Amino acid sequence: MKQIFTFLIILFSALSFSLSQTRDVSPLAGKLLISAAGGITIPQTDFKNLQPAPFGAGNIEYYFGIRSRHSAGIRLQGGGGTLKGGDDVHIPSEYSDNFFFVGGGLVYSYAVNNNFLPYVFLGASNVWYNPQDKNGESIIADKPASESVSKVNYGGELGLKLFLSERFAINISAGEFICPGDQLDGLNTGHHDDVFLYGSIGVTAALFGETDIDGDGVWDSEDACPGTPQGIKVDITGCPFDSDNDGIPDYTDNCEETPAGVKVDASGCPLDSDKDGVPDYIDNCPDSPAGIPVNSFGCIKDSDNDGIPDYQDKCPGTPAGIEVNADGCPGEKNLPLKPEVKEPEPEPKTGAQGYNLQNEYLVRDMIFTDGNQYNAQISAWRTESKAESEVEKLKAQGYDAFVTTVFISKWDQTWYRVRVGYFPTFDEARDLAHKLR
Repeated sequence: MKQIFTFLIILFSALSFSLSQTRDVSPLAGKLLISAAGGITIPQTDFKNLQPAPFGAGNIEYYFGIRSRHSAGIRLQGGGGTLKGGDDVHIPSEYSDNFFFVGGGLVYSYAVNNNFLPYVFLGASNVWYNPQDKNGESIIADKPASESVSKVNYGGELGLKLFLSERFAINISAGEFICPGDQLDGLNTGHHDDVFLYGSIGVTAALFGETDIDGDGVWDSEDACPGTPQGIKVDITGCPFDSDNDGIPDYTDNCEETPAGVKVDASGCPLDSDKDGVPDYIDNCPDSPAGIPVNSFGCIKDSDNDGIPDYQDKCPGTPAGIEVNADGCPGEKNLPLKPEVKEPEPEPKTGAQGYNLQNEYLVRDMIFTDGNQYNAQISAWRTESKAESEVEKLKAQGYDAFVTTVFISKWDQTWYRVRVGYFPTFDEARDLAHKLR
């Protein structure tokens, strides 16, 4: 018996370490199990020669609804079989004992993973037995062969449930019955109580109870995301965590700290409509031509600030203040830039006097003018609160900062632009903008 238990413990331990897919709730929780099994008995009685014989059993188990990989329950069991043995020492020289039993006890199981559940059972049973010699005569003195003897036996079982689905499992077990009184074989001559070992294999059907098909620890009846892949952490609703609440679960989110309210693509990263590397929510020039280098605000680079973007500038190092032509080279003065065509926007939140917003147009490099005064755009935000926060920081540094609002109909979005003004010349506005950006 000790050798069998030791072998099973080693087997369970090896399999436990080799299987890595664990679940938070045992598949036995809250279920009623019905099992049937067949096997053999190996008696250890006063007779020296042991003969394996048939064994069969059935049981009903109920496991409590514990939300854990550990599970505990109760078992009612019954069954029967035959014990056989013999030797040249005792009289009679051989025996055969047909027995049956009814009993119950406590059972404990641990869910190593969704399918592999070793268990241990301890309990007691009332056993009816009737040892007879080879002629069919009772070995127990003063007892007719037609009558059985009844005794309470106790014992235990180690087993393994291999679940093939949520409802069906193969059951493999080995156990021992201990008979106080030393009379399973009809003799009382040994130095220990008679016992018999058994090994069996059978099937188990799980009825009722909750199910957890995806094994995430949330019952299917409460699982808002029943198809979660194995090993993914979920919240109390059974859905994968989405830390930045952008609609993309963390395990597929390539940008896990997206600001609130920002639209994202299928990978969880902020949209970048013009593919310039600057996401839409901070892109001041959202229609940049494909493949053209841009600055951190998403606008085409003009390194020498001559009004000609780098990708068209044939003289990229023009000194400041030098008039250039359409190629960005010193020469004939360019024609005035056309005003930016955009949606009307409300009056800026500033106390400056005399600035005519209706005549405002973009000069270049995000510097705006009404023809008399200039102001510089420092940044743009999707939320008014963030823009106001930036304005407060600039005001704390002594700048006359304010917010203007623009609605971009193409995207159906409102943007809040942070500006600093007002300046009598373009150069003053541009120099401060370079400093603050």
